[in-house]
Amino acid sequence: MNQRFEPLPVAIADAIAVPGAPGLGNSSAPIQLLVFWDYECPYCAKAFTALEQVQQRFPNEVRVAVAQYPLPLHPHAALAAEAALSAHAQGRFWAFSQAAFAHQEALERADLLLYAAQAKLDPTKFAKNLDAHEYASAVQREAALGDQAHVAGTPTLYVNRQPCSIPITLEGVTACVDTARKAASSRPSP
Repeated sequence: MNQRFEPLPVAIADAIAVPGAPGLGNSSAPIQLLVFWDYECPYCAKAFTALEQVQQRFPNEVRVAVAQYPLPLHPHAALAAEAALSAHAQGRFWAFSQAAFAHQEALERADLLLYAAQAKLDPTKFAKNLDAHEYASAVQREAALGDQAHVAGTPTLYVNRQPCSIPITLEGVTACVDTARKAASSRPSP
């Protein structure tokens, strides 16, 4: 149980927050937010908005990296996660995620195709990826990394590898970012 409050191991953070990974912001930003989320989780929908607002508030300082962690109790979350990674392959991860979180009650294949159209994805390529489960192994890999990190639920957020265990609201995430900024400024220069 206490392992959930330990820093995210470097190997796990490095496996998720690689340049070009799904997320928002510059991958070399000094403050790295890494979130494990599930598209059917109502708390993740609220976190999505808060994370987007924080990144917009600190555009040069904050990067939000995302790891898929579909919970077994959510029957549509794994396919939605695959769909999000398919959208990422077309450069539209955040736009697709916005549509999926806005309509969590409707995440069937037909719904995902609708959100793909709203996000301006190539519909043929997107449908082919979904039907072939092109990104299922990537979703499983990210979920396994979450298991290794002892993720117990979603959303789970780390700020510069430190757990941010307060509510993932604009205020809560901003407080975690401020803590990371203070920690960075108090380190001696090399």
